[in-house]
Amino acid sequence: MRPLIYDDKFNVDAETTQAMACISFPDLKPTFFVKESIFSLAHAIGKPLHLDSVTINKTRPNCARVKVQVDLLVDLPKFVELEIVNEAAETSRIEKVKVQYDMLPKYCK
Repeated sequence: MRPLIYDDKFNVDAETTQAMACISFPDLKPTFFVKESIFSLAHAIGKPLHLDSVTINKTRPNCARVKVQVDLLVDLPKFVELEIVNEAAETSRIEKVKVQYDMLPKYCK
């Protein structure tokens, strides 16, 4: 299935480089198992579309899956870095979250 982007620059005859991909965040901490947090992580890869039902119901507590619209010509990251700020102690730390691409269509450049 090919996503169609309808705007004033959309050309029906041109092939789009946008595609839908399913991505997972394995070993995701329970703190980040909120829709807004998962969508923020997925936004670093592309435009988040929706979560799968297992992630919504939290029946698989160690992995979150989300469907994302990605540009296949861009190099897709293997990690997403989060800066976690502790305002009380005025400290911050960087945490890496692994990205696993479950279904990624091929595109010839």
